[in-house]
Amino acid sequence: MNYPIVLYPKLIQEFCRQHPLPNLPTDSNEQVQPLTPPKFSPNLPVTPTFPKKFAAKLTKLLLAIWLFWLIGVVIGVLLGLTLDLPPLATLSLIGAYCCLLAALYLRVKTSYTKMQSRYKTQLAQYRQQLSEYQAALVLPKPETPTNSEALQFLKEGYQQQIKQRMTGLLPLLQGKAKPMGVSEARQGVSEEQFFHHLQYYFDNAVQGAEFKTPWQGRNYSADYLIIHPPSGLGINCECDEPYALLSNQPTHCIDQDSDRRRNQFFLEHNWIVVRFTERQVVQAPKSCCKAIAQVIAVVTGDRSYLQQLESVSDLLPQKPWTKADARRMAKKNYRLSYLPDSVKPSPPRRSGRRKSRRSW
Repeated sequence: MNYPIVLYPKLIQEFCRQHPLPNLPTDSNEQVQPLTPPKFSPNLPVTPTFPKKFAAKLTKLLLAIWLFWLIGVVIGVLLGLTLDLPPLATLSLIGAYCCLLAALYLRVKTSYTKMQSRYKTQLAQYRQQLSEYQAALVLPKPETPTNSEALQFLKEGYQQQIKQRMTGLLPLLQGKAKPMGVSEARQGVSEEQFFHHLQYYFDNAVQGAEFKTPWQGRNYSADYLIIHPPSGLGINCECDEPYALLSNQPTHCIDQDSDRRRNQFFLEHNWIVVRFTERQVVQAPKSCCKAIAQVIAVVTGDRSYLQQLESVSDLLPQKPWTKADARRMAKKNYRLSYLPDSVKPSPPRRSGRRKSRRSW
């Protein structure tokens, strides 16, 4: 899948399958850009992983408990002989020690059993999701109305159908996750400029919203959120760069799970995910806005955003990258080939013997 990457929640996919978008009735002299029905690419489920570090630690802990038991029994026997304790007292001392170790063993064993049971449940869910994913790959595409069906609608009737469509979407999307506030995460160097374009075309565009996740101490920051109030449709828009300017570390690679898990979080909470590359938002920001407007139009039927951008050329696709690709890009300073001069590092200045260099 090339950029722009567009991912739809299952709820929206099912709604669009059950309610195909009607054709827009036009006069013979009117030029209206046709809408391509969304291609619902099923999301590959994330493979559950069993914590190997815990299993290794468990083995060492059980071995340590066994050794402590053996040493404790020997010390108890020697202590009873040294202090000339009665055999019953010696056995009671050793028994109490064994009970303590047995309680520790049972606690460790119970924790491991719970973790193993949780892993088996996740594995069963993964297999079910994988079978659904494989079945979805061969599902027929949503049917589009024929010309004979489109001709029976006048423009007024079409608009009425679109209003009913958005009214039907609104209660379905009321339960989508809400942001908890503004994120303090660092913004990319190109995100602010693209946000100005989003604000121009989409009144409800928001930048840097933070979402609470089920994982303790870890929240997600959305680059941009775009809300379509009549339908309640929410779009999480992301700008992906291949590596970090400061550290040259690869980011947003297709052979990493971080973005896949992040996408899954937003999809499960009924947000459409649209991902662009940084180069796309820098070099073709209006085409990126048009891609977002097309997503709104194909789901809701609302062409008001798309009409403002019909003269803008469609966004050219760009291939995703692997970690190896990102490292090669970093060595060649790939990002500096398209970023504006305002964010490029300045050449070093000389002042006597001291040299100052701006770090990136």
